[in-house]
Amino acid sequence: GHVAAVQELLTTGRSNPRAARGDGWTALQSSMATAIQQLRRAVLTDRERVVAKHMDIARPLLGTERRSASHVADVDGTCQSFVESVMRRCGEYWTQLEVVAACSEALHAVWSSEEALFEDRYSVFVPLLAKEPEEGWLTYGAQMFWTGFSHRLGTRAIVDDIAAALVAEDVEHEGRALGRLVRNDLWELQNDQAVNSGACHASGNDKTFWKHASDFYAISGGPDVPTYIAVNYNETKLGTSFLAKYELPIMGQVCTWDHPHRVYVFVDFANGCGAAIDDLAKILQTQCKVTRRTMRPELDEDIEL
Repeated sequence: GHVAAVQELLTTGRSNPRAARGDGWTALQSSMATAIQQLRRAVLTDRERVVAKHMDIARPLLGTERRSASHVADVDGTCQSFVESVMRRCGEYWTQLEVVAACSEALHAVWSSEEALFEDRYSVFVPLLAKEPEEGWLTYGAQMFWTGFSHRLGTRAIVDDIAAALVAEDVEHEGRALGRLVRNDLWELQNDQAVNSGACHASGNDKTFWKHASDFYAISGGPDVPTYIAVNYNETKLGTSFLAKYELPIMGQVCTWDHPHRVYVFVDFANGCGAAIDDLAKILQTQCKVTRRTMRPELDEDIEL
């Protein structure tokens, strides 16, 4: 019944849109938002125009004069295959577009440093998350975050079922390069079925990479993409989850837009949509206010998500 209820909520929300919308976006690190917003405005059915716009933005960002400090990532042996695949995808993507990108340096920074600069994240995550321009590039019809679902317990597949029913994509969506690499290089398979997220993820060595991935994915959604948050942890585990600690604060950064119009729908399988979900909503709202007051003080207004 969750899917039908969520679809009804979304339909209701779309039938009564807020009048005020804005195109303003102040960068989280300035360049990221500017670049993504310019590309979102391109005519996505015109591949030549999109690629040209892409190059106007990418070349000065990814040139040889890099501002990033040099990073040498300590990559666990269990993660080596995945890192090599990401590096290969990065190189092939930018080479095809005739852009010189320092993929190795960028990936080392993204893997090892929480302060990785925009150039590094752009270099790595555009190749991983972009579809073909005619398929939407970095745009999303709806996004989905989730917590508490597990290959080991046989519940991870539910995430893909819900996302498909709602025409949403999570950061591991198999229609994008990152999702395919996750399935090929990270997940442990038995009889073509995933049984766990793999030794690399279990090692925790990829944690910083996934924080950056979630950040880039969330920002790519823009100010008005419907966002679903599927919860399958009880209150005790929920408070220390990756969702609560990292992803909800990332989602709150949407309030750097003048008039964000995202619809957030929690789909809760474990807490009856009670106090635990209220607490998650408070984290999201608090981060919205902090972000807005810090990065958009000229607006002098809070927003209720």
